[in-house]
This record gives sequence, structure tokens and C-alpha cells, in this order.
Amino acid sequence: MLDVIAHKLSEFKPRETEVKHIINLYRLFSIVGAITYPVFYFIFKYTYPENHDSLLLRIIISALCFGIFFLSFSEKIFLNYINRILFIVSFSGVAHFTYLLWVNNFQVFYYIGFLLVVVVFSFTYKRLADLWIFLVFSLISISISAFNLLDPRDAAFYIFSSGLFFSVISILLSNKIQAENESSLGNYLLESLYQESPDAIIIVEKREDKILRINKKALSLFNIDDEEKFGYHPVKELIGRELNKSMAILELQVNGRKNIWVNIARENFSIQGENYGILRILDVTEDKKLADELRLKDNLLSGVTEACSSLLLKKDFQSAIKSAIKMLGKATCVDRVYVYENYRDSDSKKISFSHRYEWINETDSFRINRTKLQNILYEDFLPRWQYELSGGNAIKGNICDFPETEKAILQPRGTQSLIVVPIFIDEWFSGFIGFDNCHSEQEWGNIEESILRTAAAAISGAMSKQLKEREIVLAMEATEAASKAKESFLANVSHEIRTPMNGIIGLTQLIQKSKLDDKQSQYITAIKQSSEHLLVIINDLLDFSKIVAGQMEFENIEFDLSSLLYNINQTYGNRALDKGIYLHSDVGENVPKKLLGDPVRLNQVLVNLVGNSIKFTENGGVTIRIKCLEEKDNSINLQFSIDDTGIGIPADKTETIFESFKQADKDTARKYGGTGLGLSIVKKILDAQNGKIWIESEPGKGSSFIFDLAFELPTTEKSISPTAVVYHQLTGVNILLAEDNMVNQLLANDLITEWGAQIDIADNGEIAINKLRQKKYDLILMDVQMPVVNGLEATEIIRKYSDESINKIPIIAMTANAIKGDNEKCFAAGMNDYITKPFKPLDLNNKIWQYISEEKKNDAEEKNNPIKNSLAVEQEFTSTIIDLINLKEFSRGKNEFLVKMLMLLIDQTPPAVQQIGEAIPNGDWDTVRGLAHKMKPNIGLLGNQELNELILKLEKNADGKTELETLPSVFENFNQLLKPAMDEARRAHSFYSTPKV
Repeated sequence: MLDVIAHKLSEFKPRETEVKHIINLYRLFSIVGAITYPVFYFIFKYTYPENHDSLLLRIIISALCFGIFFLSFSEKIFLNYINRILFIVSFSGVAHFTYLLWVNNFQVFYYIGFLLVVVVFSFTYKRLADLWIFLVFSLISISISAFNLLDPRDAAFYIFSSGLFFSVISILLSNKIQAENESSLGNYLLESLYQESPDAIIIVEKREDKILRINKKALSLFNIDDEEKFGYHPVKELIGRELNKSMAILELQVNGRKNIWVNIARENFSIQGENYGILRILDVTEDKKLADELRLKDNLLSGVTEACSSLLLKKDFQSAIKSAIKMLGKATCVDRVYVYENYRDSDSKKISFSHRYEWINETDSFRINRTKLQNILYEDFLPRWQYELSGGNAIKGNICDFPETEKAILQPRGTQSLIVVPIFIDEWFSGFIGFDNCHSEQEWGNIEESILRTAAAAISGAMSKQLKEREIVLAMEATEAASKAKESFLANVSHEIRTPMNGIIGLTQLIQKSKLDDKQSQYITAIKQSSEHLLVIINDLLDFSKIVAGQMEFENIEFDLSSLLYNINQTYGNRALDKGIYLHSDVGENVPKKLLGDPVRLNQVLVNLVGNSIKFTENGGVTIRIKCLEEKDNSINLQFSIDDTGIGIPADKTETIFESFKQADKDTARKYGGTGLGLSIVKKILDAQNGKIWIESEPGKGSSFIFDLAFELPTTEKSISPTAVVYHQLTGVNILLAEDNMVNQLLANDLITEWGAQIDIADNGEIAINKLRQKKYDLILMDVQMPVVNGLEATEIIRKYSDESINKIPIIAMTANAIKGDNEKCFAAGMNDYITKPFKPLDLNNKIWQYISEEKKNDAEEKNNPIKNSLAVEQEFTSTIIDLINLKEFSRGKNEFLVKMLMLLIDQTPPAVQQIGEAIPNGDWDTVRGLAHKMKPNIGLLGNQELNELILKLEKNADGKTELETLPSVFENFNQLLKPAMDEARRAHSFYSTPKV
């Protein structure tokens, strides 16, 4: 038992100040014992000689007390060992003291009372100061009793042992009292810390998941007013489930509040075998909100950056803005992003908005209403929006908090929450961009608004840029249209002026041949020169307008270069002689006579340059030089140089002189006249043929205009000399021709009959169908535009026949319209192929041969050999107005056929022209179109390009009902050009009708 008590005592760990008090007390009694034991020996020896102890015993006890005194300075030894020894000694002293009380019974009650006082003090006195007063009192009482009542020999021992005993008792009692006081203080402090902790703390018993304690912060956090009620709170079950984790971050539903985010940390401990847990709960809602806001901010910034990049880098605005709002939608995690554009009513001046662009999250697209708002008037439906957005403010929030008028528009779209940011273009409220959340409500913060305003600004910039680009495009289109209108006007005016100019010049020449007096001759000469000069200017304007409009075309035909130079020398040689200067030609020996190219444009270039040189040369002359630069197998590169001894050109003008409407200087323009277009036209013609022109000049000495131009060399097949052409013999082939034009009927009939085929003619599609029922044909040549039933309608009817001998017959369209749309109509109607009028005999022969059956081909080849026809006509007719080369090719050397065709042209053309002239004033455009289409092949046989262009324009404008106001002037030009052409046709008819010797 002593060991247990000593062990318990040894386990006692007083505070540092208490340890010092205890050690000092032991030191006091030890030194007192060490001194009093020897001193009392001598006192007792002389006072009680008959009764005293051994001196050796007292020396040993004194030495022991000294040892205790010195060892007490080692706190470790004292607390671990000395305190146990002294407690045993003190208990022995108490036992001996109790025995003495029993022997000296007259003192028993006194000591019993004394012990009762000790017990009472141990349980009643709490203050340590009172306990020390009791200790001093008890020591004094014991000392008096010892001196008065006990044996003097034992007094020192009793004092020492009793002192030790009571010191231990006092220490134990003081520790108990202090422990109780400290326990109360500690409990108070712990409770205060527990209850006032900024963290919510819950103490639970793990075995039953029972919540034992909960502090004030936890009650406040979970919105509980009484700790007892917490046991019924749903959080209890959730926290119990989370006890299996050392730490968890989760979202909790709290009474009367929105969900909160908490961080729960758990620490386990055991007391007497029972397992407990302390849950520390931190409210991290604000931290979570801040983290979410930061993450959203990062996502938004990233999305806005990508959207801005898309708007800046993509050239296609539509693609760029669709991509941009998609990126913004994914960055904001919304269900819909849209851009609406404002427009102002021109009459009421009220502002409305309509849908422009939209992106919908495909994940939830099945539950999102895709209705788009169109033509919504702010004033009637969303006046608040107009006021706020036009003022630069955003509209944001949950739809449930919006006015009823706004709910009526937004709720059917499935919107639960939105933010709308205005878009301004040049400080005008031009629309807005909106972000909809359709699956939950959402609080929109200032961060989102700020970043989305940046996105709106980027979209505003892109839309502004697109508007400006669109304005630029419209301006360019308007400028281009104006330019084309100017060019078209210039071309029309040039045509209008040139026609009467031809008449003026021609009549002037006729008047010059009549008898005139000197004054009249002078006047006529002046008129002729002025009119010729004006005609040159008009021709320059016409050519320039064609080049600028991109309408100039180039031929690639064989021509004789020597003949071209001869004509230029004939024309301009006389003009040079009139000025007293010369015009020579110098052609290199290795320059071929025959070339492939555009002789008309080459002649135009040479004539322009030669004419300029003659005009600016007063003395000396002009020389045309041609030399070969390079020759290959089938091409040659020639250099032309027009050298003069004229006024020359300053060096600073040699580049600008080729610009439109530019001349060397104003004095030159005043003295020599001209438009300044001639050299510009020359350069553009050469540029279009990959040529190059430059000037070498010295003022006062003359100029050299030099240009390089490449030509192809003609082959045997392309030679213009008469060549034998092989045609397929068509003996035994039956052909049906559906054509209402007599010239075309005569031409086709003569050709096909000569090839050995049998031909029947139908004037329209209805007659052709009737003939097809009555006779079997191998092929049909079908004109497209005919009266009653046209070629397309007739073909569709034929293809619907059940008889395969009819519905499978090859049909070749004969059309004067060789454009893509008309060809497709022919194929769509069921025609097999087409040939364009005017056609070449060989082309028609090959087309027919291509579509007749193999059986017919074999029969024809067995019966006949291929026909060889010469294109040559011995007697040649020349004219500057018409070109009968196509008609001669059709004649195949048959003079009678040529005469007959010319007679048909002379007889049929004037009446058709007269009918057109009557139909135009009446606005009968269908008649105009039909007659023009019918005349087109006839006019094509005359070989006059201007007549071909004018008849084509008559047909095209009448068919499309476009530029109808210009048709009278177009027809007048056509009629003016046709009259001399028909005169030339009559002359040709007379030429070929007259027998040649």
C-alpha cells in the first residue's frame, strides 16, 4: 500500500513554483533536524542524566538530515527518490506518535481534536494562504506538546518526523485544493475557448454516432437555436456518414438558408476504452465563392481572349462572330448566347430589335426553346431595357424577379437567369449581347459583367468594321457601276456619232466629185478634213471604252503581213506626200509573210503609231521597220519600230504619254489636236497580247516607238489557200429539217442533198411531228425557235412517244444562241446535241455522221467514196463592208449556189427589217425578238461584225425586256449599217451572176 501511495505521490507533477516551496520546506526541516539532534543530546544529558540516547544514533540522524539537505539541491533526485524515503520515515514517526498517544491517554482527546481540525481544513479551506497559517499553528502546537508532555529524548525526533508528515499532508492538501481550483479554472477556460471558438466544433461518440456536444458557432452555422434540437437535424446523419473520412469538403443544406460549403476535419481519441471524435467545421462558403469567381474570371478572360482573336483574325465576319459567341458561351457555362441588333423605324423613329446571331449549348438543347425574337419594339414590351441599355447599364438577374411584362417574353424561351450587355457603334446603341441560364438561377457578379462588357466591346468593334467594309464594298460597287455606265454611255454615244459621220464623210466625197467653184471646194475640203479628224477621235473613244469595259476580243487567224503593210502604205503614203514627207517600210529578210494572230489589232496599232508620227513630223519622214528577234518551231517574236524625224518627246514624258488622255504638253494638244487616247489604246492592246512597247526619243530630232509582239507560224492545215475538204457521204440517210427560215432551209437542203441524203423540210414543230408519224427518219435537225410549236416543245413531245422508232430518233438542235443556258435547255428537252448557227458545212456533216446508225454508215461507205470539195472560188469579190468568206465556204465552189443564197438574203432581209421597225414603236417585243432571232443567221452570212453585234443586242434586250429605251437607237444604227451592206450584197450578186470569161 505504501508503494502505491508513494507511486501516486511520485506521479504528482506540481508546477515549478510549488516544487520550489516543497524543496525549501524539506531543506528547513532537514537542517533543523541536523542541528537539533546533537544539541538536544547535550541538553538532555545534563538535564536528564539518567535518561539519554546514544550519541552515535543522534550523529547518524543528524548526518542523514544533512544528506537530505544537500541532496535536495538536485531536483531530479529529490523528486524521484527522497520524497518516497521521507514519506516512509514520516509514516513511521506517525505510527510511533500514535502509540504514544495511546499510552498517554490523557492527551488523546486533544490530538483527536487536532486531527479533526486538519480534516476540516483539508476539505473546507480552499485558499493556499490559509493552509500555510494552519501549518504554522500545527507545528507550534506539536512543539509545545513535545516539550511539555513527551520524553525530552524523543522530542527532536517527533518534531522532525511530525513536521515531515504534516508538510507532506499540507502539500497533498494544497495540491488537491489547487488542483480543484485549477480544474475549475481550466474547465472554465476550456469551456470559454470551446464555446467562443471561431470554428464550429462537434464532439461525437463513434460507437453510436451520437453527438455529445456542439458549440455556439456550430449552432449558428447550422441555424439551430437549441443544442438539444441538433440531434434531429439532417446534418447529424450527413456528419455521421462523413466520420469515415479524416477531412471532407462538402455542400450542406441548412435550415432557412441557402446551401453552404464546409470543411470538416476529424480527430479521434480514447478515454477509458471509449472512442470519441472531435469534428472541427470551417465555413468555407466565401472561400468557395471566391475560388469559383476566380475560376469563372479565368474562364471568362480566356473565352473573351479567344473570341477577340476570332473576331480579329477571321476574314469572314459571319463565321468569326458565330465562333466568338460559341467561345463566350462555353466560357460562361450558360445555355444560350445571342446578339440582337437595333433598327429605327424611318417613319415613327421608334427603336426595335431583331435576332442576328445565336449559339445554344448542344448538351441541353433539347429543353431550350429556340424561338427567336423578331421586330420587338422596346417601347411596347421592354421599355426598362431600352432605358438601362441605352444608358450603358447591364440587365441582369433571375427572371422571377423581373416585371411581369418582361416575364411574358422571357419565360416562354425557358430563361431562368440572364445578363444582357449593350453594344454601341459610334456611340449609338446598336444592340445587345445576352447570356441565358435555362436550367437554374444564377447570381451575376461585377466580375462577369466587367469581362462581358469587354466581349461586347470587341463584338461592337467587329460589327463596326464589318459595316464600314460593307459601306466600302457598296461604294466600290456604286463606283464600278457608275464607271460601267459611263463606259456604256461612251460606247453608245460613239456608235451614235460614228454612224452619221460615215454619212457625212461619204456625202462629202460625192460632193467633191461634182462640179464646184473654188470657194465651194475650199469649204468641202475643210468639212472633209474636220469630219475625218472627228471620226478618228470617235474611233479612239470607242476602242478605249471597249478596252476598259473588258469587251475587246482577239482573233488568231492567218494573215499576210506584207499585204497589211501594203495597205498601210497605200493609205498613209498619200497623207505623208501631202505634208511633203516620206513613208517607207523596212522588213527584215527572215520575217515571214504569213502569220497567225489578230491582223485587225496589229493594223490598229501600226496605223495609230504611223498616224501619230506623220502628224508630228514636218520634215524628213517616217519609216516602219520589222525584224525577227527569235524564231522557234511554231512561233516567232517580231520587233516593230516606227521611226520619225518629228518634234520628239521630252524624257520626263516618255512614261506618262501612254496614260489615258495624256499628251506630251498643252502646246502639242493645242497645235496638233487629238484626245490623248491613241497611245493608251496601243499600249492596252499590246499588254493584252503580252507585248511590250517603249519610246526612244530626243526632242527636236525625232522619236522611235518600238514594240515586241509574238505570233504563231501557220501550219499546212491552217493555210488560207484553197484546200480540199473531205465530207462523209450520206447516201440512204433520211433527214427531217425543222426550220422556218428560208435561207437556212435552202442552205441545209443544198448541202445535205449534195452529200447524198434525202431531206424533208417542216416550217415548224407541229409539221415536223406530223411528218415523223408518216415517215421513218434517221435524224432530225431541229431549229429551237419556231412558230406554233418550237423546237424544245416538239422534242419533249417526240420523247414521250411509245414507239421507239420515234422516241429514240437522234435530234440535233440548230440554235443561234451558243450560251450555256440555252444549251442546257436543249439537253433538258431531250435533244442529243446542238450546232450553232451560222455553222460550217464540215461541222454539220460531222454532226450528222456522228449520230446516224452504224448500219447506215456501212451502207453509205459501200455505195460511195468520200466527197472532196474545193473551197476555192476562182473569181474573188472584195468589199470593205461585208465579208462573204462563210458564204463561200457553204458554196463549196458552186457559183450557182452562191448566187442563189445572195438573192435570198437580198429578198428576205429588208422585209424583216421593216417589220422590226414597225414592232419597236408598238412595244411588241416578242415580235422583235422572233424576227431578230430569225435574221441572225442571215446577217451572219454577210460577215459584218458590227451588224452581228447589233442584231444580237436587239434579240437579247427584247427577250429580257431590258434597256428597252435604247432599242430604237440600236435599231437605227443597225438599219444605217445594213443599207450599205445590202448594197454590197447586191453588188456581189451582180458580180457572181455575170459570166466570167
